[in-house]
Amino acid sequence: MINTIKYSDILDKVASATSGLLTPTATSELNEDKAKFKELVEKSKYIKVPLVGVFSAGKSSLLNVFTGRPDVLPVDIMPETAVAYEIHYSTDEKVELFRNGKKIEEKSLPDIKSLSTTPGDIAIVHLNSEPIKQLQDKGIILVDMPGIGSGIDRHDAAIMNYINEGISFILLVDAEQGSLRGSTLVFLEELKKYNLRPAVLVSKIDKKPEKDVQDIIDYIAYQMSKLTEGIPYVSKVCAVDKNLQGLTTYLNGLDANAILRDRVSKNLKNIIDMAVADMQMQIDLKGKNIADIEKTMTIIENEINNLKPESPAISSQADTPEKSCQDILDNVNLALRQKGEEIAKMILNGTELEVIKSFITSVIRAELISSFKEEAEQYSDAIGTSIDKALSNLDGIKISDTDFNDIFGDLSTLAAEIARILGGQWGKIFALIQPFLKPILAFLSNIFGKNESEKLAEIKEKLQDACFSKIVENLRPGVYKLVKDNQKKIKDQYRQEVEAAFNRMKDGLQSKIAEANQSKEATIAEINRLNDAISTLKGIENSI
Repeated sequence: MINTIKYSDILDKVASATSGLLTPTATSELNEDKAKFKELVEKSKYIKVPLVGVFSAGKSSLLNVFTGRPDVLPVDIMPETAVAYEIHYSTDEKVELFRNGKKIEEKSLPDIKSLSTTPGDIAIVHLNSEPIKQLQDKGIILVDMPGIGSGIDRHDAAIMNYINEGISFILLVDAEQGSLRGSTLVFLEELKKYNLRPAVLVSKIDKKPEKDVQDIIDYIAYQMSKLTEGIPYVSKVCAVDKNLQGLTTYLNGLDANAILRDRVSKNLKNIIDMAVADMQMQIDLKGKNIADIEKTMTIIENEINNLKPESPAISSQADTPEKSCQDILDNVNLALRQKGEEIAKMILNGTELEVIKSFITSVIRAELISSFKEEAEQYSDAIGTSIDKALSNLDGIKISDTDFNDIFGDLSTLAAEIARILGGQWGKIFALIQPFLKPILAFLSNIFGKNESEKLAEIKEKLQDACFSKIVENLRPGVYKLVKDNQKKIKDQYRQEVEAAFNRMKDGLQSKIAEANQSKEATIAEINRLNDAISTLKGIENSI
């Protein structure tokens, strides 16, 4: 069982150690942070493991064998009706359809195919299955995903739901396919951008001789070694023969408690660090005289009044929205150019237009998300440095580190925000590509009589001049708006952090003034209590 109770116990210990010792502002912050942390732990109590692959790779059939219920998940359904199916254990069997986090429909399990779905929906399948119960007791939930490379919004929307919730994707590859190809390779490269390492299972191995299957596994392992760090997990499965060893071995190797710890430990340590900083500030203030305190109070009031979004202390060292937007678009253009020859080969070889568009969309999406993340982190660092410099004359003001996750929540949140700004779905980018590809496809009729190398060079040049640059320029308005909005979020976050730190110090200063006539013994006793609490908190932090 995944141990979420541990973190509730730690929060209780923090509350007990700090009871009656924090300033009013810090007490309020602690209560808010505790509530947010409990929500994070609840959200993270299950590790979602999506199964992905091209349509007909055998994902649903394999999961039906795994659950021991051969007909529970829809098999051979049309791509247009596909959604993500999360498989949860329950004795009350049913299926619930969720859209944007809200339940919109519920049906009996036999009616699962009749759900009214739209892109990005998630179907929660409640199933009375002992293998699913055992997996869920370990904190792991399997997810049956729409197919890769379909050129349909549903796959893209579903994947974006799991780039943060899934610690790893399990990729199924049909043995008949023999290797990782086209849209699958692009998908894997995209996962790499999100720091996700997929496992690969070769399916339908009953259709190939054993030696051929091993050769396929070895070759895919070679392909994976060039895409990921470390030793890739590549194995085999077969729904027909009920051979699940490759799947169960991988799942048994996942440590859900360790994954949960990695996800939440930083947030928990930030809560403890805030409490420690508040108590240390109180200790430091007890050594100051009243004249110093009154002078400091005046400085703090002035600093709060000056803490505005346009203040030089907030933005002097940071990129402008225009500069950040251009950096992101340059990265997208470069990513497309790096794939130029590969796209040119697809065009020359007559690859379906939908596949080419899906390929380009994946390249753009991955680069947009990683570039926005990088720009946000750089901007946050610049703002933090500016504020630290501006406040260097105020001892005791401690500003916690603000990072990407503090601003955006997670990659999936950022992905959804980018999609919203660019038109609501990643399919809007998908639709944008076609007009710029048409002249290139028409150009093919004019390059007869040339060798393949010359044809590739000309198509690649046309892509760069007539396609990539125009796609990038069409992205500019949406990218600029998102950069500008997100820079404001970062400024606001820092301003709130600084104001909270100021208010904690004001509380401490006012307490010092109120205790002006307190005996030396009483002051020493308070300092000892604060030091004891700090030692306790540091011990708790070291145990996380």
